[in-house]
Amino acid sequence: MLPSFAHQKVTIRTPGQTPKWGGTVEDWTQVTEETVTCIWYSLSGIETVNGRDIQAGARTVFLEPGTRINASCRLRFPDGGRDWEIIGEPGPQESPLGGVSNIEVLCKRWEGDQ
Repeated sequence: MLPSFAHQKVTIRTPGQTPKWGGTVEDWTQVTEETVTCIWYSLSGIETVNGRDIQAGARTVFLEPGTRINASCRLRFPDGGRDWEIIGEPGPQESPLGGVSNIEVLCKRWEGDQ
């Protein structure tokens, strides 16, 4: 359970699914959104890829146990309106007292120089 001082918000954007090529693929034209309370903090810096500077931002987000989220989702924070990609699978964090205390999600965003 998140602490009582948790007040930040994030919108979880989950893609729909559509049949294609004999299977199912993500459909970002049919998105489900849910805004939830969380705690998050940012890290940012510049990465160089193939001689080009890329502004990279990373955020770690802590969500309530039971929040519906997976690696296919995107996160949208109220400070910019851009989608952040989830890196890896969201992971439940166990409390030392037993049970899940929160779900930890790492997300990242890149922007290349123009």
